[in-house]
Amino acid sequence: LDYFGSKSQEKNYLWEIEGNPPSYLFGTMHVPFTLLWDAIPENTMHAFNNTESLFLEIESSEENILAINSCQQLPNNQTVSDILPHDTYLRLLSHMEYVHAKFEEWLTISQKNQGWTADEIFKMHFNGWETRQPIWTWMSLGRLTKTIIRSIEYPDLDTYLKNFGRRYGKFVGGIE
Repeated sequence: LDYFGSKSQEKNYLWEIEGNPPSYLFGTMHVPFTLLWDAIPENTMHAFNNTESLFLEIESSEENILAINSCQQLPNNQTVSDILPHDTYLRLLSHMEYVHAKFEEWLTISQKNQGWTADEIFKMHFNGWETRQPIWTWMSLGRLTKTIIRSIEYPDLDTYLKNFGRRYGKFVGGIE
């Protein structure tokens, strides 16, 4: 596995796996594609354009999504309030309320005109959080910034690459 590109392009997250033909490993991020697409280096686009198959982190089949959701759940019908110390649980609730309120401020006028609401976005990311392992809620809270919310209507980079690959006739699968 060799880094693919010059030292000046180290942030392109592309590695070449030697073989005939070679394979490439591109590390993506779970953010709206619009935040990254214009910054993807030429060598990465060249590798993408010359592939026949594209394997992403997760194959987004209904079966895989259900399995992922199942892994996130607390066992034995427990809730977050059952397992967290009371003061930690209250801090989590307080922070969730704060973030929910921020969503309304962070939405653009265009998003509001398209029908996006803070409640809808909050439910999208936190529906069922009471029975989910707290680490998943904390990761979502840490990831949802003003920049992310202002791009919420765009698919994440993996989803965009999946659709882009299919549009160009590539086989698309998942590693996990």
